[in-house]
Amino acid sequence: MAEPSRLALPELDLFRGLAAVLMIVNHAGFQLWNHAEAFGPLASSVLLLSSAAPALFFFATGLGVGLRPTCDRHTLADTALKAALLLLADQVVFWRSGAMGGLDFFSFIAGSMLIVTLLRLTRHPGRWATTAAIAVLALRFGLGPALSAHLPPTGLLAALFGVRGQAGVSYPVSPWLVYPLMGLVVGIAYRTHVPSTASTQTGASTHALSQLRSSPFAIAVAVTLLGGLGTAALTLSGAVFFRWGSMSAAYFVLTVALLGLGWAISVSVSRLAPSAARALSVRGVAAFLIVPFHYGLIELLRLNGVAEVLTAGFAVVLMLLIALSVLMSRWCEMWVLRLAGLSSPWVPALAGLAASVCLAVVLLLSDARSGWTFMAATCFQVLVAFWLARRLSPTLPLRTPISPRGAA
Repeated sequence: MAEPSRLALPELDLFRGLAAVLMIVNHAGFQLWNHAEAFGPLASSVLLLSSAAPALFFFATGLGVGLRPTCDRHTLADTALKAALLLLADQVVFWRSGAMGGLDFFSFIAGSMLIVTLLRLTRHPGRWATTAAIAVLALRFGLGPALSAHLPPTGLLAALFGVRGQAGVSYPVSPWLVYPLMGLVVGIAYRTHVPSTASTQTGASTHALSQLRSSPFAIAVAVTLLGGLGTAALTLSGAVFFRWGSMSAAYFVLTVALLGLGWAISVSVSRLAPSAARALSVRGVAAFLIVPFHYGLIELLRLNGVAEVLTAGFAVVLMLLIALSVLMSRWCEMWVLRLAGLSSPWVPALAGLAASVCLAVVLLLSDARSGWTFMAATCFQVLVAFWLARRLSPTLPLRTPISPRGAA
């Protein structure tokens, strides 16, 4: 059963688009950029900043859950099914290389969805989410370092504290869980104070929407400034900015600044230039599909000798990658949604059969260097998008009267 209607924010769709751009910049940079230039100060800064893409995606995950109406058991069951699909889409990447499994991007989103949905079921979800976020930060940057000598190097406890990196765990609970928790708080604020389109016809409701959208923008600017000042101070003090395996405190401060900046840009562009915002916005299935598609395009370029590209050429390649990734994900989303909306029982049966064949190829070959296993894993993830599409709920867009010049 599909969950009840949720609110849709144009700024959230653009925020996901910005996160996708950062993701593509980072992955393409490490795979295709000339290594000699990539280690220069400019390129290193670009790769460091773009590595914050997961933080933006995880924040958007929590915000999306916060935009739901009051959750119930049916919502939790639906979220559990979506989480299982995301977990499966992630594990196929590990199986492709012969590994048993791990905790990567989709797996962390799956777990985050379940956690923030459970919090959404409580009487005061915002308070619980804030408390949990503080506790997670305390685990990573307070209690964790104090107990580091007594913590195991691997396992669930190590992933909970996140003090030391371990193989197969890209995103330990601490401090990565903070992002979806804070997203949940922001989403609840929107859901609580903003009426849906059907009720935004009166002057009072329109004023309430305008007020709330102005407030997050001001808060986002303040967060950006504070985070930026903190990042500058840490840079001058020689702090280490690192997020792979175990995240440093300096990097966390940097991500806070980037979250504020990303949200401020998303709110302002979606209001002042809605056409430009729509060009880069991604939502729903497209936000999922852009991950395997951009990986596939990068792999295709690399296999055809497009590597060690100098900066000028890399900028051109990057723009093409971003455009193709967005267009392909939207195009595929359109067809996936059409197929998911058909009532014929043959469609899910054929999708299940195709997914089984792809999974069998991955498990039988288990060779990360094989193009066949890469293609099979990518096709499997695209087919997972079909099943995700069957679980989507309708959305109620938030709209305000737009002036002829495009300003709200």
